[in-house]
Amino acid sequence: MGMATRSLTTEAGYINSKRQKVLRRVAWMDAGRDGQYVYHLQCQRPGCLFEYGSDGISIHQRKCPRCDDGKAGLPVPPQTVGLFG
Repeated sequence: MGMATRSLTTEAGYINSKRQKVLRRVAWMDAGRDGQYVYHLQCQRPGCLFEYGSDGISIHQRKCPRCDDGKAGLPVPPQTVGLFG
């Protein structure tokens, strides 16, 4: 079996065609989808900047839940500073 490769859509800084930007991967997995991490997204549309969570498989097609009639986002915990940063 080959090793799984990461998709660019899950990399921090990626912005999809609906102007949703990946900020980071959250430390937990989506309970509703096996094997899917939760990612912290932020809307880049002017005047919005809404932040929410999404599973990795949906990032490429996500629309903002606040300003673009997108599906409700997943919860995102506050980012904590670790031992090395």
